[in-house]
Amino acid sequence: MSQFLLNAALSGARDRAASLLDAEPLQRTFLAWMQPGLAVNRDWAGLASLLSDQLKAAGRSTQAVAALGFLVAAGQTDVAAEQAFGGGVEWVVGRRVVESATSQTLAHPLVLLGITVGTLAKGDASAWQMLKDWYAGLTDQFSAPRGETTPNWQSQLADFVQQWLALDMATMLCADQSNLTVLAMARHGLAKLELAGSDADATAASMLDTLLRQDFGDAEEAALCVTAYEYLAATCEHPRLRAPDLHDVALALARLQAAMRRWTWEDAPKVPGGSARRWHIDHEYHFQNLLTAVFTPLFADLKDEEWLSSLGPKKPRADLVVPSLKLVIEVKFWRANVSASAMVSQIAEDVGLYRKKGSPYLHIVPVIWDDAGRAEQHAYLVSGLDDLQGVVHPTIVSRPASMVHQTTQVASGKVRKSAARATK
Repeated sequence: MSQFLLNAALSGARDRAASLLDAEPLQRTFLAWMQPGLAVNRDWAGLASLLSDQLKAAGRSTQAVAALGFLVAAGQTDVAAEQAFGGGVEWVVGRRVVESATSQTLAHPLVLLGITVGTLAKGDASAWQMLKDWYAGLTDQFSAPRGETTPNWQSQLADFVQQWLALDMATMLCADQSNLTVLAMARHGLAKLELAGSDADATAASMLDTLLRQDFGDAEEAALCVTAYEYLAATCEHPRLRAPDLHDVALALARLQAAMRRWTWEDAPKVPGGSARRWHIDHEYHFQNLLTAVFTPLFADLKDEEWLSSLGPKKPRADLVVPSLKLVIEVKFWRANVSASAMVSQIAEDVGLYRKKGSPYLHIVPVIWDDAGRAEQHAYLVSGLDDLQGVVHPTIVSRPASMVHQTTQVASGKVRKSAARATK
């Protein structure tokens, strides 16, 4: 799968999950806990206060307790709201549950999950045991939702909460690696999985297929799917899950200048019997070799010296390309006798060739070796390149001060000798 398709699939799933922000408080707070990145810039403190007030009134509900529990687990409450949640849990477990609409409300997995994660987040061992004892006596009065019309994620979540509350630990060891809910719970530290080898590959492939199909029955399922993906991407070595993007290119380039600190340029052998080594960068091909060494470990589909389709009599050749990102890395050697404006003109011509009609490449990253160390001109040059259509993250690397040209060394040596003679 290309990074473009994966990003598009993730964006679609996140958009579907974010629709929960317009739903009832239980669904909204579930998203605030499950996907905090999608729930920023919301008045969660105001909602927590509103829910707290509801729990003090005669019309309090188990949904309000669960919703406040999600906010407690998400760290979106103050002491007063946590106390209100604790009182709400005591009210829930002290009720007599019978076969009724009330029992079916409690059976909803989001209600049970919200109460459970909120209680666990408070860190009160006695409250946690009280909840477990209550649920142990509750399971024979009703069953978790099942049926042809019941979404699969609800059944999975109900099973998880039921098994979780039956354990004497806060984290459940799970064997089912293909369970979407289990993977999402593992992201929050509530489940533990051991992904390795072919099992990990199968789980990754299944997750990618789910993302690509985008056939989520509910927005809650989309939120679970995104969270499950994040868990796999953080823990699984499957390359299609961990494919770098343009942001990763920028990160690698941002540290390239600092990496030159240990560039080999020796005045004397470093080891007895060895030879002094100097890794010259005298032209564009040397610099391209350096960049190839930097990016080959990051991108499995990196290609160098890639011939592109002709533009009339012109036959362009890109220095480095990453097809999965629709990216060309254009390598330039900025010599001392070349002006900044001439460098902009060169790259502008290359951009026109690489982004012609029908080209598979959309993004151009110019990486320039400044052989004269003109740091005072870098910002000026970068601002010009940023205005070119399709150019992203233009980067300039200066020749290190320790990396002195041989001709410069010879010339400076003559000057020193001449000055020494003049002082005698």
